[in-house]
This record gives sequence, C-alpha cells and structure tokens, in this order.
Amino acid sequence: MTLLSVDHVGFAYPKSNGDRPFVLDDVSFSLGQGDLLGILGPNGAGKSTLLRLLIKAIAPRAGQILLGGAPLESLGQMDVARLAAWVPQELDSLFVLTVEEMVRLGRFCRTGFWGRLGREDERQVHRALEETDLLHLRHRPVSFLSGGERRRVLLARALAQEPKILLLDEPTAHLDPGHQADLVSVVDRLRRERGLAVVAILHDVSLTLGWCPSVLLLKDGRVQAQGPSAQVLTPAILKEVYGLDSVVYPSGINRPGAVQFLHTSIKGNSHE
Repeated sequence: MTLLSVDHVGFAYPKSNGDRPFVLDDVSFSLGQGDLLGILGPNGAGKSTLLRLLIKAIAPRAGQILLGGAPLESLGQMDVARLAAWVPQELDSLFVLTVEEMVRLGRFCRTGFWGRLGREDERQVHRALEETDLLHLRHRPVSFLSGGERRRVLLARALAQEPKILLLDEPTAHLDPGHQADLVSVVDRLRRERGLAVVAILHDVSLTLGWCPSVLLLKDGRVQAQGPSAQVLTPAILKEVYGLDSVVYPSGINRPGAVQFLHTSIKGNSHE
C-alpha cells in the first residue's frame, strides 16, 4: 500500500524586493509501509521546503501530494497529523514539561487540544515511551536530558500520534556516533514493527549511504538524482551537487558504506 505519493510537485516562494523566487521543481517519489527515503542536498537545495509541503505548512503550486491515498489539500491539519508525524531537530520552549507530559502532546491530534486523555491515549503514550526506551525517564524534566535523550522524546511524541509516516528533520544532527547509532536503530525497529514509512532529511552523506536504501538528491530545488543509494551516491554525482571530489567506500559484509569528501581533486580510480 502506498502511504505517501509526491507527484511532480513544485513550489515557488513569492518574489521579494525583485529577487528571483525560490523554486522546488518537479519532485516525484512514493513510499509504502516500511520504506525509508533519505533526502540529501546542500544548504538551500529545497529540503526543508519539501518537508513543509508534506506537513501542509505550505501548499504546492504544481503537482499533487497524497497521504494515505487522499489528496493533501482535502485533509484538515488534524487529519494530516494522524497520518504523518514531523520530528523536528530540537524541542520547543516547553522545557518545564516532563518527558511523559511532552509525549502526551502527541495525542492532541486524536483528542483535540483540550481533550482528556482516555485509556487508549494513555496506552499509546506508554507504548511510545517503551519503544524509545524512555520509561525510566518519564517523570524527568526535559531540560535535564542529554541531546540524544531529547531526540528520543521528539520521536516518542511523534509515535504517540500513531502515524503511518515519520518525517525526520536532520534526526542525527549534533549527536555523537553512539547516539546516532541508537536513534538509527530505534527508527529501523519501528519501520519493521509498525510498518512506518520514513522520510529523513540528512546532511551526513556517509550515514545516508549506510542507512537509507534509497535517496533523493536535491540541488537548487531540482532533483539531481534519485534511486538506490549505492547508485546515486557516486563520486561523479556528488561532485555535481557539492562541488567536491570524493571517495566512496561501498557497503560490505558487516561494514556500512562511507563517503570521504576531499578538499582537492583526486586522480585515479575511486572505490565504487
């Protein structure tokens, strides 16, 4: 079953002071249960704009987005939140809340903002805390947590929505390798167990190569390449997008792939 379909979508911001508007042009992809798509590109490539389109924060100027088979424009914001959960890079200013109170906020798309949480709501909050290994921290103020723990709180809040799709905005940014690995492991487990489709905006090319089965590579609002990560993340394509030479080390048995960018051009064959 197709959970998310993006069909020839384009978007342009209004002109400001005579400047040329930014354009996201002709983007298409689809995701089913358990799929994971990494979206890469330099700053200003259109990654955040695409994410805002998927959560209906802005509306496309061309093309169509389907969530759960329904046109996005036909869905209310609460309907969108029940289908697709956005996981931002950092928590908002509600640091006075405990971990459990923060995760409970995810149920508002089911109960309404002033709705009381019933037995099923509490069960889903408990499930989200359990799946992200936060039960032992449930009564701790969010402000007392480490960066990796706060990321798991954001993920748990999204899971409490009972979504079909997770939209991750640079989920591993500013995390050390251990916390990166923990977060990736949790998301992979959720994809298998809940059948979630996942879109992850990333800057770490090596992580994308080793983690994401498929990738969409943007530059200046246009798709430069998309498909299986090993076919897209090649030295030639990466040079086009980032302007840097690179060495690509392919995945092997018990060895994730990796990309090393170089400050100067290299000669000879790269590892592909």
